[in-house]
Amino acid sequence: MINNFYFSFPTKYIFGINTISQIENELSDKSITRLCVLAGKYSAEKLGILKIIETICHKQNINYYEYKIIDGKASRENIEYINDFLLNKKINFIIAVGGGTIIDIAKTIKSEFNNIEFGVVLTHPASSSESNNSYVYYDNIKNKKIAKRSMNAYPSFSICDPTYMETLTKKQMYSSFSDVFSHLLEQFFAIELTFIDDMIIACLQRVVNLFELYQKKLFTINEQMEYMLLTSMALSYIFSNGRTMDWVAHQVEHSLSEYSIGTHGENLAIIMPAWVSFSQNNQYYSKKLEYLSSKINHNNSKKISGLFFIQSFYSSISENCRLSSMLKNNFILDKYLGTLFDTPLLGRVNVINLEQFSFFFNSLI
Repeated sequence: MINNFYFSFPTKYIFGINTISQIENELSDKSITRLCVLAGKYSAEKLGILKIIETICHKQNINYYEYKIIDGKASRENIEYINDFLLNKKINFIIAVGGGTIIDIAKTIKSEFNNIEFGVVLTHPASSSESNNSYVYYDNIKNKKIAKRSMNAYPSFSICDPTYMETLTKKQMYSSFSDVFSHLLEQFFAIELTFIDDMIIACLQRVVNLFELYQKKLFTINEQMEYMLLTSMALSYIFSNGRTMDWVAHQVEHSLSEYSIGTHGENLAIIMPAWVSFSQNNQYYSKKLEYLSSKINHNNSKKISGLFFIQSFYSSISENCRLSSMLKNNFILDKYLGTLFDTPLLGRVNVINLEQFSFFFNSLI
């Protein structure tokens, strides 16, 4: 059964090589007088994106500004500073150039501060932030990442040129593959079993194939195009609408960010397979693992279990199977548990209490 749901996708998704030229048309349709580009330290400038946007702005008599996020953090404190800058400069349009962190800063500003419209130029595919209405920021008071959704958080447009992936390091790409695979798995392990699960399994298998090609240095422009499109689809919420799922692995990681030196993807590469293994006897997880096994073994003489398929992928991404190698010296288990458990229970499919989670978490460290 599929539950009732409401879904809207107002973002204009502009995909392909050299599609950044379309920004000129997108800006000309709006009454923009003062534009600010939010970007990281290097990639936007190295790829020539900043110069292209600046040239377009001058052509259209738009005042052009830049704000570079040096520490790469979407903390509430950082966002407040950026918002003050935007207000001071009377900015009325933002272009976020980068990946999830940069885009989420623009989303938070639009949703929770002063409603400045924004567009996206994607350079780091992973989070699907360019194609959904969710955003994550770090709460300095609660000491954890806060994930939210808002209809006000959709980008006006998203420029998705796969050639911009060329600046990404091996570490960034491995983290991206882990993040995308985890997004798909979180949505796969829903209570409901529908045709959507077949679509997710096909995407999971293709992520594995693309990662193998990346490892072999056979990740050509064709694979880059396919991967960028797949990442945008993975968490566009088309797979999760009308379905009941946990998202526990992401909750665990979000509360861990204060205490870990790992990236979001690196942490998930340890947490996600461990959570699935821990949950394998849950009636819904068990049913989905059996279904996954039946699908991946359909034309395969060498039979493997659904759990082994998942664990094998993550072990190819990360040699670490314990969080202890990622934890900072400031990690205190009781403090972490207090941050994570702001409600008595975690999960909606495999529902666990604090005692059950402590058993699970000890297996991670």
